[in-house]
Amino acid sequence: MYISINTYLSLRDRLKIYYFLRALQLIDLSDESNKWHWLVPMQKRGIPLSSAILINRLISDKGFLKTLCTHVTFATKTYSDKASCLTTLYSFYTTAVLGMIELIAITEIEVNYLLPTLLQGLRSPILDFAASSYMIIAKLITKVKFALF
Repeated sequence: MYISINTYLSLRDRLKIYYFLRALQLIDLSDESNKWHWLVPMQKRGIPLSSAILINRLISDKGFLKTLCTHVTFATKTYSDKASCLTTLYSFYTTAVLGMIELIAITEIEVNYLLPTLLQGLRSPILDFAASSYMIIAKLITKVKFALF
């Protein structure tokens, strides 16, 4: 019996989500001062993280935005020779950041966190990373008035 590559990838992604949710259910997140306490609804219901929850977290927690940006940079440097394994990360990053940009007035804080990752993406030979940077910059241009000196 053979299964198509799309079915295999779909099953693989579901397994990753399942393992993440199972691991999340083992962690004590009951302390409201814990920076990961916002994951409690997912932990209790065992449902995947919705993009709305993620985007709201990016809006309210600038440290999370910084962590996401630095993780993309770190993963790109670490796995640059295996760029195909980062496609999901770039998609996740792009979707989250574009959603955040759409919903808020972008300040200098967000630009400062995004800029190093965007610049690295523009210089990157990894097409998904470069495309991600171009999409985010295009969205920023429509939302932010840049001062020219």
